[in-house]
Order: sequence, then C-alpha cells, then structure tokens
Amino acid sequence: MGNNLNGWIDRELVEHDFISLDRARLLATTLGRESTELADGEPLPAGWHLIYFNSAVAGSELSADGHAHRGSFLPPIPLPHRMWAGGSFHFLGPLKIGASVRRTSTIKSISEKQGRSGRLVFVTVRQLISQADTTVIDEEKVLVFRNASGSSGVDARPSPQLPKEPIWDEPFIADEVTLFRFSALTFNSHRIHYDHPYVTDVEGYPGLIVHGPLLALLIADNGVRRLGHRSPPAGLTFKYRSVQPLFCNESIRICGDARQTPMRLWAAHKGRGVATEATLEFESG
Repeated sequence: MGNNLNGWIDRELVEHDFISLDRARLLATTLGRESTELADGEPLPAGWHLIYFNSAVAGSELSADGHAHRGSFLPPIPLPHRMWAGGSFHFLGPLKIGASVRRTSTIKSISEKQGRSGRLVFVTVRQLISQADTTVIDEEKVLVFRNASGSSGVDARPSPQLPKEPIWDEPFIADEVTLFRFSALTFNSHRIHYDHPYVTDVEGYPGLIVHGPLLALLIADNGVRRLGHRSPPAGLTFKYRSVQPLFCNESIRICGDARQTPMRLWAAHKGRGVATEATLEFESG
C-alpha cells in the first residue's frame, strides 16, 4: 500500500441528522414490522441507525458504480468495486426517536492483502453517534475495495464456533421492492442493489445484491429481541462480518443460538450456507 493512502488515516468527517419518526416507520413497513410500536422519545431498535446520516451527493459526483467519487473522505483507492465487509456496534445508551444527533467518522486503518479474488484493500471507519453531547453508539464499519468481479471480495469463511443448526430462525425475502425501498431510505445509489444489467454484466454477480447494512440490522434487531428487549440496552456489543453475498428474491434465514456466550447469530441461504455471521454480548468500555 502506498504511503499516500496512509495519509488518509485519522481523517475526520462530522455530520448532523434528526432521528425522524417518519423514516423509522417507513423502515418498519419495509421490513413488514408494525410501525405503530414506534414513537417520538422511544429508543430506536438495534441497527436502525443505519438508515440515518445519508450524504446528499449530486449525480455529477457519482462514480460508475453509483458511489460517491473517492478522495473527499474515503481515500482514492484505485480499485473499482466496493463492498461492506463487516463491523460492530457498541451500544452505550438509547438513541431516541425525535432526537437531533451528530456522527463523527474517523478513518482508523487502511490495510492491503492478496486474497483469492485478487488485491484487496480494507478501510476501517470508526463512527461515534451522539445526542445531547453524549455518545450513544460507538460503531466500526469495514469496507473492502477489490478488483475482481463476481466475488464478495471478503475471502472469508464461517467461524468454526458457529453452531451447525440454529435454536431459532426467522425467514426473510428481500425482493426488488424491498431493495428499492431500503436504497431509498438510505439514499444509497450503489447500482448493485437496483441495476440488474450492471450487477450481472459489469460486476459479474448472478443478481441484485441484498445490502450489507440491511442484513446487519436484521440480525442485530433479531438478537436484541431474543434477549427480551425492543431496543439495545447499554453495554451490549454486536459484531458482524460478511462471508458471501445474498441475492434478490432468495429465501434468507435469520438464525441464532443463545446457548453460549457470546450469542451467535447469522444470516444464511439454504443451499450456500452462512452469508453474514455475528455475535452479541455485554461488554464493558
């Protein structure tokens, strides 16, 4: 990795938003959940913060894949394709619907490796979400940039600690409407989620790809509800990583097993197996 990319480490971006009740209810509708459970002043469900802090990027500032041109906050990595590789949420307090919030993003690390799919560059971004000058979520997200087509770019395999069979599982299907609505909620113009000719002809995938953040919030919310909470209690940490992509109209299982610590969670396809795996546990700090 060139020293010019090292110069992007510690770069910071500060954004402001409002935790809109209307937007939260639109997500609930998208997921087939009861939207009347949500109200101003109530805590946001686990992972739902991912639909906020959406950058208003003009069409003239987008790259061929629909992402914003690199070189403003994210470094100008000379690899054409970008995917969501994983991350973590450390819940420090309730993120309340109706609150004005601030997010401070900092590039924590940039690393390069040679994977089965070719050259990979991983960028880890730390994001602190605050309301009333108090940090309520300490998040890390890992993005992977790659050159090869038709691969997740993550070169990951499921953890050997993952149970072979879940104690519970919930079905979910992300059809074209679901992917469209989630892209709209997050103002996400990445073409792999809505442009079928692009994702198949240019990136080499068999179909439209289910959003990494959508899978993360489905798994996190599932785990927190299995613990008996409607929203994440303080001290809870959720860690996840992508193993392989899931595609539009596939039958997805959101699975879990709480017999061990940490709780094991995963999203899976019946034929191809684990797509995203995660853990959920209480941690200090």
